[in-house]
Amino acid sequence: MGYLAGFFILLLLLLLVPVPFRAYLRRDETETEIGLRVIGLNLVGEGSIFKWLKLPKRKPSRKKKREGRNVLKLLRLSFREEELAKRLAVLLFELINDLLASLRIKRLDARGSYGFDDPSLTGSALGLLWALKAGLVSHIERAEVDLLPDFRRSGFFGEVNLCLSLRPVDLLAATTKALFKFPVTRLIKARRRLRQA
Repeated sequence: MGYLAGFFILLLLLLLVPVPFRAYLRRDETETEIGLRVIGLNLVGEGSIFKWLKLPKRKPSRKKKREGRNVLKLLRLSFREEELAKRLAVLLFELINDLLASLRIKRLDARGSYGFDDPSLTGSALGLLWALKAGLVSHIERAEVDLLPDFRRSGFFGEVNLCLSLRPVDLLAATTKALFKFPVTRLIKARRRLRQA
């Protein structure tokens, strides 16, 4: 009994510990690089762990195609297509909103230059960036934004680094909330009807 209680306490502590993320964007005249690191592992970008994982490619079987068709029939039986699209869009929006609310921004570094084809747009963006910079500095622990306007060329050239943290319990709560909002009971009833047919 003591081991089980210790296991659950350890699991609870692991769910409460924030997981660090680092996202970056680097762009110059020749190339653009985007990266995402989670707990020191590159998920996207140079040295990605997915490049090391070589999964065998399977040929799609007829059974899988039928399963896919069954899912579509199931969804069509349970909702009209417009209603389903609306519900999924609202569900996705609420899930993204909950995840963004639980993210903590630790650091933002942005250095480089930007410009538009129209110089007046570049000047307008400068004013907007100054307003955003004031808000960012007050809400983020470390925010350094050094973006200079370039009236001669269009595009963004520079580097943006963003350090975030997210607690796994917040991710679990957001996905559970989204799943319970979706009418799962209607899908289960439609699945039973599909099996009987």
